Amino acid sequence: MDSMEQPTPPAAKPNRRPLFIGCGLVMVCFVASCVVLTVMVSRANSQFDKAVAALSAGDCVTAVPAFQSLADNPFATEDDIKNPALMHIATCTRFEQLVASQNGGDVAGALVGYDDLMKDYSSSPLQPTIENQAKTVFTAAPAQVANLTTCDRLDSYLTRSWLPDQETNLPLYYQACGQAYTAAGDYTSAVEVYQRFVTAYPNHPDYGNVEAQMAKAAVAEARAAGAGEIAPPTAVGNGSGSGPAVVVIQNDSREELSLVFSGPEARFETLEPCAECQDYFGSGPEFCPELGPIGTYEVPPGTYDVVVKSISDEGVIPFTGVWDLTAGEEYYSCFFLITE
Repeated sequence: MDSMEQPTPPAAKPNRRPLFIGCGLVMVCFVASCVVLTVMVSRANSQFDKAVAALSAGDCVTAVPAFQSLADNPFATEDDIKNPALMHIATCTRFEQLVASQNGGDVAGALVGYDDLMKDYSSSPLQPTIENQAKTVFTAAPAQVANLTTCDRLDSYLTRSWLPDQETNLPLYYQACGQAYTAAGDYTSAVEVYQRFVTAYPNHPDYGNVEAQMAKAAVAEARAAGAGEIAPPTAVGNGSGSGPAVVVIQNDSREELSLVFSGPEARFETLEPCAECQDYFGSGPEFCPELGPIGTYEVPPGTYDVVVKSISDEGVIPFTGVWDLTAGEEYYSCFFLITE
């Protein structure tokens, strides 16, 4: 019996039109996303520029929230926006803390902080504001500003022109720093800063007082360094009996000597070395060799702390002594070098 077979229909051809439409939608969405991302990045850059402008004007109140918003912005780039924003926030935060410290009375600490801030953020747009604020520190009395740290950095402040009217104010700060160093027992630094004063301001009204303070610091420096003791000079009986005391000192050593008198009058003298003199070992000569240069000094009578030290050889131990000098009397002493 014959069977009837139904013919197999031809396979349907795939319709690719929807696929093309789908791809087109993806591309449109991708382009739209790119446009949105570009707009958001551009907006972040614009906000950053405005925040920097506020920072340049010294307006941390406006700048910090703006930078914080950018630091939290997912569209802001790390290197160009986020990291600089965090740096500017840190700069403003430290600056505002220092201003509060200054206003609270810690002017010296604030000054050190401003100096550190300038060094740590040397490219910050806030630098002019920091400098202007640092200058206001010097409206306080020098004694409030001068301490060991600020005095160590005084040259840095001078280089930055933070100290106003230097011709008037710098001598005051030299004195204040000398007193701060002396109080701390740093006599070497005290002598150095006092020396800067007497070198730069020989006609200053405070010159005599500063020279006296420098002499005291020089004596204290020598004693702190373990100076030896020198006996008082010998009265030779050639004086006038009235008026100043006359001190004759002979340098019988091959070293250039520094002489400091601290008493009713401060004196700083030097004596040239003795070329033909010799060094002694173990013990010195029984009498002064009387070969070297002689210095004769007239000083008001009274009690003096005296320092004798070598200028030409720092390895030579200095010597100190207390000399009672009588009016009109003449004294003689000599110095020679003993190597032990």
